[in-house]
Amino acid sequence: MKIYYSHSTNDYWGDTEHMQKSIIYSKLKELNIALSNIEIINPKNIQISEEDIKYLKGSYPYFLDMMRKYYFKAIDGCSLLCAFKDNKSKKYTHGVELEIEYAKISKIKVIEL
Repeated sequence: MKIYYSHSTNDYWGDTEHMQKSIIYSKLKELNIALSNIEIINPKNIQISEEDIKYLKGSYPYFLDMMRKYYFKAIDGCSLLCAFKDNKSKKYTHGVELEIEYAKISKIKVIEL
């Protein structure tokens, strides 16, 4: 089972990520989902071409194009999306909001943690 781990870029590479992954595993245990066949898709590990990185940080239409090209495609291969709010602001970032919306439209189960 593939799980998309939707979280703020502000929380990449730190203790918050480790804590959030622990929360995902705890939630899966609660739901009686076997952990042996779990693959967590972390968007920070999605390979984006150098050319496209500038578009991801560019104007809103370009940002949406990059979300579709990379992140939404990754979500398509998942059975579940686990979403987290930004650790500092305690709000969903715009990218996370778009990922949640896309998953729901695509009939992928969403757990907001």
